[in-house]
Amino acid sequence: MRLAELVWNEALALPHVEVDAAHQWTLNVMGKGNRRRAIPLPSACMPALRAYRRAVGLPADPAPGERLPLIHSERGRALGPSGLYDEVRAVFALAATRLPVEDTAMRAALEAASTHWLRHGYARTLVVDHGVPLPVAQALLGHASVQTTAAYARTGQAEARAFVEGSFPLANE
Repeated sequence: MRLAELVWNEALALPHVEVDAAHQWTLNVMGKGNRRRAIPLPSACMPALRAYRRAVGLPADPAPGERLPLIHSERGRALGPSGLYDEVRAVFALAATRLPVEDTAMRAALEAASTHWLRHGYARTLVVDHGVPLPVAQALLGHASVQTTAAYARTGQAEARAFVEGSFPLANE
């Protein structure tokens, strides 16, 4: 998601989470161009999201029709753009301090990281690492054009070699 998509909009009650009958969570946001987007959240996120909700005094699972801010400040209100940015940067900084001292490259990367860096990493993971079809990745990322999503499909020599080797296995001799 974009940072702006996580900022609470009181008039639209977005972003908010809905839980369906199968207990699957969907995050509803207002994307670029004022387009609403529904993003399915993976089950792997549920323990952390439930723990967060309990920590801020909410029930672990959203009630049907709940329209509350997704992310809260320490005072229980919705965080604005600068507060969200500061929280993400604080997580990057904390992660950098937990790295081994000799891992200077990763430490520097985390110290220079931005919220958009996470988005780019997610996009590349979807398209390159997991081979998610471009139209699906486009919908998850909220891109207006599949060409924007396709830009993440650029592969390096190692990925190209792995594909070629996997596509043309050696014949049994």
